Amino acid sequence: GQPCSGHGKCTDGACTCADGYNGPDCSLQCPGESESGPCSGNGKCMEDGSCECWSKFFGPDCSNVCTCASGKCMDGASGTGACACLSGFWGPACDQQCPGGAETPCSNHGK
Repeated sequence: GQPCSGHGKCTDGACTCADGYNGPDCSLQCPGESESGPCSGNGKCMEDGSCECWSKFFGPDCSNVCTCASGKCMDGASGTGACACLSGFWGPACDQQCPGGAETPCSNHGK
């Protein structure tokens, strides 16, 4: 076969892989190839061919964007995009404020 699986350059017996390919022989392709690069341009291609998403992006190819307004997103390649709301906020995107606000949510009489 071709050196470096046709996806890299062989120098002194080691492969330097093209963008979006990894592994010792450049045979592992990261998902989400786009004009912006592998991982939909929203992450880094790892040695095992998986993506490591930048903050606020999720999914195996990092193509999904978190929408949490006031909370922490379950981001990353294995993330779901679900939001863990900060105190005083609720809703799928943590964009609804509880009565009483963040200081005294529900007037300190509930959750």
